[in-house]
Amino acid sequence: MANDIKLRVLLSAIDQATRPLRAINNSSIGAARALKDAREKLKELNSQQKKVSAWRSQRAAAETTAQALNAARDKVKTLSQQIAATAAPTRAMTQDLRRAIREAQKLKQQHEQSSGQLQRLRTRLHDAGLSTQNLSQHERRLREQTDAANQSIAEQTRRLAALAAQQRRLTAARTALQNQRDVATSMAGKGATAAASGGTALYAGAKMLMP
Repeated sequence: MANDIKLRVLLSAIDQATRPLRAINNSSIGAARALKDAREKLKELNSQQKKVSAWRSQRAAAETTAQALNAARDKVKTLSQQIAATAAPTRAMTQDLRRAIREAQKLKQQHEQSSGQLQRLRTRLHDAGLSTQNLSQHERRLREQTDAANQSIAEQTRRLAALAAQQRRLTAARTALQNQRDVATSMAGKGATAAASGGTALYAGAKMLMP
């Protein structure tokens, strides 16, 4: 009779251990999903920030090329005027003008390429919902959202670690109770009246299930 009561208590304790394990599994799934979402959001934000940085870098390069092109054009203009004002231009003057023209043409090509790349980057920013007219505001929002995403990742990571620790504790408790149940079942089948230290082990196992 005592073994039957003990067995029923053990079965009840095992059931109590199983229910929170199911809840922990569900919580772990939710935390893992939230962690994945936060990481994907962070990846998207980093991608947007890279687009902004690329556009700023390309704009600076385009401005530098434009300034160099304007200077080259001014040089061509000045040399052309000097040659036009000279009755007999020297060979050196002619060579200087030709070099200046070649340099201006090269810079013009670079400027056109740079401007085309800048336009493509502007289009990518626009497609991402970012306007080059308000980049400072967008960058501030990106920093805030990135901080929030990083905080979410840290929070969900801590939550998953805590749930995993709790799951290990409850799994160990359930395993211990199942072992006790197996012993009690075996002894009941043999007609044993009591298990050595069974009561103490039973209450110790049940205590492990307490939060």
